[in-house]
Amino acid sequence: MFDNVGRFKLVELFTPYLGFRDQANELFDRFIGYDAIVVDFDGVMAVDYAFTHQFMCNEYAIMLPVKRINVAKALTPMFGIVDNNMKVDGEYKRIDEIKRCGDLARIEDALGAVGYRFVRELVVMGVLTAHQNR
Repeated sequence: MFDNVGRFKLVELFTPYLGFRDQANELFDRFIGYDAIVVDFDGVMAVDYAFTHQFMCNEYAIMLPVKRINVAKALTPMFGIVDNNMKVDGEYKRIDEIKRCGDLARIEDALGAVGYRFVRELVVMGVLTAHQNR
């Protein structure tokens, strides 16, 4: 289906304990140039809220297919917690859907603490204009 698929095994890049936003950002920096991504969680023992939140924010923002494989059952509750916290107005919205409608306030709500910085980057890149929905 995709010609250029990036495959990343987390324990080979980091440690079995993922707890930092910088780890998620570093991971996603490696995705440049690929058409689709496979992230292998095999051997990962624990994920912290910070890593998981940043991973999911990045996952939704890049607008590439990202497939998580070998996610241990012990890790799935954290992804569920973060997923619930990313709901907007009681409804789950992918960041790319929100970006298409250009609603800055909803993007900020969906991204939480990193929202303002992310929105500013979108404005600088010309994806959104500074006056949309303000």
